[in-house]
This record gives sequence, structure tokens and C-alpha cells, in this order.
Amino acid sequence: MHSSPSGLRPSGTSRKRSRSAARVTRKLVEGGRRFNAVDAFRAQYRLRELRTQAAAIFERAPVLVVPTSPTIYTLEQIAAEPYALNATLGTYTNFVNFFDLCAIAIPSGRYRNGVPIASR
Repeated sequence: MHSSPSGLRPSGTSRKRSRSAARVTRKLVEGGRRFNAVDAFRAQYRLRELRTQAAAIFERAPVLVVPTSPTIYTLEQIAAEPYALNATLGTYTNFVNFFDLCAIAIPSGRYRNGVPIASR
């Protein structure tokens, strides 16, 4: 077994989560096989168009405040449906990566049940 730089060994739970994360990542990456080079170039051209439109908006609004996510899920819920739920979590924020922007999550308080609220 490999050890971390600090010499600590991962617990059984962290190894299990690591294997689970690897399966999720593998499934996401393998999903890309349904696209070809033409699809990739079309997507890049479309992304360039969208970045141009977004740049015009950001000239008028240099700061954009959005929620970090539309909802909160438990680890058990994420484990049961990792693809769909993770996509939902990025509803308000995925564009940041596509448009080469930066973001910061700002704690904004807590719901009555103790779940944190944040804005980006």
C-alpha cells in the first residue's frame, strides 16, 4: 500500500470513498467517447460565442452574485446519484469555469436547520 507524504495511511473508509470517486470519474470521462473531433471543435466555437456575449454583460455588471447551489444533498444522496446531483449542484456556478472567470464562496448565514448558506 502506498503511504502519503506524511506517512499516514488512508483508513478503510477513505479507501472505499477513493474507489467510489474513481468509478464516478471514470464514468464521466468515458462518457466523452460519444463525441468526436468535429463535436469538440463545434463546442469550442460555441463556447467562444457565449464568452463574447458574457463579456458584454460583464462590462455593465463587473460583479455577479449568485447562490452557490440550488440545494444541499447528503453524502448518501450524492453516493446514490452522483452524476445527476453533482450536475444540479453546479447550476449557478459551472459557467465560471467555462468562461475562465474566478469565483469565491462567501458565507451568508445558516438556514434554521443549521445548513450553511453561501453566495458566489
